Amino acid sequence: MVSNGFIAIVAGSDTTATTISNCFYYLLSNREYYTRLREEVDKAILRDDGNLDSSILQGLPLLNAVM
Repeated sequence: MVSNGFIAIVAGSDTTATTISNCFYYLLSNREYYTRLREEVDKAILRDDGNLDSSILQGLPLLNAVM
């Protein structure tokens, strides 16, 4: 069980790290999308009290596309 659990954690964290790294790489390589995404998130934060909850995040189309 311990061995299988360790493998699952390592496998999951490796793919997650790769996905996040690629996401940041492509966002920073495509300045237009980075700017649009940042504006979208900034507007959502400024529109609310500064706290992000799932209902606000669900309404951000570019953020959901990137994710």
